[in-house]
Amino acid sequence: MTLADFLKQGARQAATRSVAFKGVGQDSQARALVADPRAELVPLSEHQRQEALREAERALRETYGKDPIPDARRDDEGMYHVLARALRDPDDPRRPFADSVRELKGALVLAEAARLWSAYVAFLDEEFPDIVDAETFEKLVDAAKKVSLSDLISSFGYDAVSRSIGGLLSRLRT
Repeated sequence: MTLADFLKQGARQAATRSVAFKGVGQDSQARALVADPRAELVPLSEHQRQEALREAERALRETYGKDPIPDARRDDEGMYHVLARALRDPDDPRRPFADSVRELKGALVLAEAARLWSAYVAFLDEEFPDIVDAETFEKLVDAAKKVSLSDLISSFGYDAVSRSIGGLLSRLRT
């Protein structure tokens, strides 16, 4: 059976993660506004992620030309471009949440964008943990509620625990 066969026959709806955050804007009289929107996070394929990063690089080149691009700016721009694709309309996750990266940037302060980025990374860690299958991950979550970290490592192994730590923290936080 090929990949295409699996995606046609064995596929299921991808999980999403609801996120709430603070957005900023201005009214018609240039007064600062704050809102509390919510959106859904969806996992991006590697192709979609790479496409977002290429667009981020193009946007940076428009700003910096041939000058060196600071690493922090490259990281921020990549984060915004990936989030613009991963954040979806809460009522219809097939639709993007923001019309453009520019709109998203205009509605977020950097700290809130970083928090959304962390939520996205934790979501991916939980949905796509390395080595650990879904059943083992659920056992890890249950055990983590009852035993110490050293007991978890003894029971499940260092690699399984370390590669699942983002997803574990996300699940234990709620």
